[in-house]
Amino acid sequence: WLIENMYEICEREPATLEEMVIRTCSIKKMVVEKDPTEQGDRALLNLGHTIGHAIEKAKNFELYHGECVALGTVAAAYISWKKEMLSMEEFYEIRDMFVPFYLPISVDDIDPQEILKLTKSDKKMEAGKIKFILLKKIGKAVIDRTVTDDDGTVECPCFSGIQSTPFQGKGCIGIAITVSAVFGMEGCRGRTRLAIRYSNLISVSYTHLRAHE
Repeated sequence: WLIENMYEICEREPATLEEMVIRTCSIKKMVVEKDPTEQGDRALLNLGHTIGHAIEKAKNFELYHGECVALGTVAAAYISWKKEMLSMEEFYEIRDMFVPFYLPISVDDIDPQEILKLTKSDKKMEAGKIKFILLKKIGKAVIDRTVTDDDGTVECPCFSGIQSTPFQGKGCIGIAITVSAVFGMEGCRGRTRLAIRYSNLISVSYTHLRAHE
C-alpha cells in the first residue's frame, strides 16, 4: 500500500495521509490491546527506537522523530545482518526502502561512540541490558537482549554520512514504514519496478498478524 501510494504520500495528499495514519494506528491498536502492559509482543513496535532515541538526543532533537526511527531501523537491520539473522540482500532492501520516501539512511556529524553510550541510558534497558528489537526476516521482528558493543552499532553505515538522503520526510511516514516492516500492511501489489523491489518489506506477514487476531 505504501509503495502504491508513494507519490500521494510524498506530495502530502491529505486523504492518503489520513488513510496511512488510520492503517498504522489500527495495527498499533491491535497490538496494544493484546499486550497493554508491554509484557510481550507490544515491544516489537519499538523497532528502530533504541538507536533512534539516541540519535534524537545526539542531534539535540533537530530531526523529526520518524527520521530518527528510520535511522534506528537501518541500524537495527544492520545489527540483525551482523548477527546473521538477515541476509545482506535483506539488509539493503530494508535500508533502501526509506529512500523513495525522502527519509534518511545515514546521518552526518554524529559520534557512534556517543550513540552507543546513549543507548545504554534508554528507558527500555532491563537489568543492565539493552533490549533491542531486531529482525529474523522482513516482517518478523523479535526481542533481543544479547546485543553487545561488538555487534555493529558503532560501525553501522548509517553513521558514515556518505549515503544520506534529503531530510524531507515527516515523522508519521517514518513511523508508518517502520510499523509495516514489523507487521506488514495489506494491499501492496507493485505497479512499478520499485514496488516489485520492495514488495517483500511492505507485504503482509500473515503468520505474524494471525498471532494477534
